[in-house]
Amino acid sequence: MNSLNFTVEVHCLHLCPNIGYRLYSNNDLLAERNWRWVLNVHIAEDIWVNLSLGINHSIRIEPVKTRHSPTFVLKHFNILSDHPINVISINEHAVTFRI
Repeated sequence: MNSLNFTVEVHCLHLCPNIGYRLYSNNDLLAERNWRWVLNVHIAEDIWVNLSLGINHSIRIEPVKTRHSPTFVLKHFNILSDHPINVISINEHAVTFRI
């Protein structure tokens, strides 16, 4: 197991009251946030996780289902670890990497 820290900014592309998101590491829920989004505001996540070495991992965001259809994007994703990180793929909603 390897303890690593990741930081990321969560941005909402639609200004809707009381919408939320969930952040997952693989299939494990790391955080669920509900927020009243306004222009030019983001949430800065700073989370520690323990992950196994030598296999692929993903960090992803999903909206909490409401009557609105929010779109969230991840920006400025950073991973800190004592071991080398190999980023396999990255987009606005997820990053896949191997430690």
